[in-house]
Amino acid sequence: MSTANKDQEELWNGPGGKAWVRAQALLDAAFTPFERILVETATAAGAARVLDIGCGTGATTLAMSGTLGPDAECLGLDISETMITHARKRAAEAGSNAEFIVADAQTHEFAANHYDLITSRFGVMFFEDPVAAFHNLNRAAAPGASMVLLSWRDPAENPFMTAAEAAAR
Repeated sequence: MSTANKDQEELWNGPGGKAWVRAQALLDAAFTPFERILVETATAAGAARVLDIGCGTGATTLAMSGTLGPDAECLGLDISETMITHARKRAAEAGSNAEFIVADAQTHEFAANHYDLITSRFGVMFFEDPVAAFHNLNRAAAPGASMVLLSWRDPAENPFMTAAEAAAR
């Protein structure tokens, strides 16, 4: 895997990824409203080939795959081997045809003009070089494709992302 963002790769393949896997059920429950937005968007768009960026343990990718049905292609991508391993396990247990790869959206060689919907539930905010990453995703998008991205605001405006760290200090 070619990764442009070594700091994020280390975090999500180390303590960050392990913590996310341990808290997966709690985080899935907390983020269900956001998952629903992306699933409803995919359904309304009639998406057949979905790319889910920064998919973590796979909740959103699995939900879209389950809703869009067996003919849909849903690919979840994350730089965390730890989380992708867990996502693959979840897919196997659910009998889902969702697929998961360990890759960096900024540098991965996607099939050109392929995806009719690109989504992300809080994954794109970690791009080291957003211009390069979005250029690469644009190449992967089919003509007329849609992109729906959910992202937190600046950490200073997100107590959810900073409260635990502040409490630990």
